[in-house]
Amino acid sequence: MRFGIQPLMFNEVIRFILKERLDISKFNFLEICERVLKEGFKHVELSLDTVYIVPTSLDKEIIRKLIELKDTQGISYSVHLPIWSIELASPNKHIRRASVESIVESINISNPLEPECYVLHLTGALAAEFSRLNLPPAARGIISNYILLRASECMEEIISKSEVSPQLLAVENIEFPFEQIYPVIVQYDLSICFDVGHLLAGYSNSIS
Repeated sequence: MRFGIQPLMFNEVIRFILKERLDISKFNFLEICERVLKEGFKHVELSLDTVYIVPTSLDKEIIRKLIELKDTQGISYSVHLPIWSIELASPNKHIRRASVESIVESINISNPLEPECYVLHLTGALAAEFSRLNLPPAARGIISNYILLRASECMEEIISKSEVSPQLLAVENIEFPFEQIYPVIVQYDLSICFDVGHLLAGYSNSIS
């Protein structure tokens, strides 16, 4: 178990690049990680959504320096794969394809850092919305099975295309009922990222 910090929340990123005027070139993961290290943290979760806002935030030079920081300061990394606009369980094949491509690309970008895990949302906002619908149990079951089928297919594709060890992919408990996605975790021998805050917020239904 690691105790660390995810310092790259969206509001933090915006404040950082708006110190004086809009200049996204100011933002990079290295400076943030150096600040976090000074505060005493030794583990950092890097949000790869940021790369799609600030493409230079994790370029080859930044990665080289982050590796150097890891080697000299003993800091470790985990990676939170993109979640904004990502929906692996979408009924739209084009959305699923783009989501898989974004996930695989993010794994390949961050792979040189040798992260301890890649945190992944197996379902997205659309699946969460479906799970909130007031439907008869039979209808909810049909929808859930469809969602899980699509998510499972995408998971297989991600593992195949990225060639990442399944154990490095940690599925996070989010709003969509966790007990429903658990069979997919078992099927592909994935890991689990257990977010206590999500559980306390009422997500994930019952988790034993």
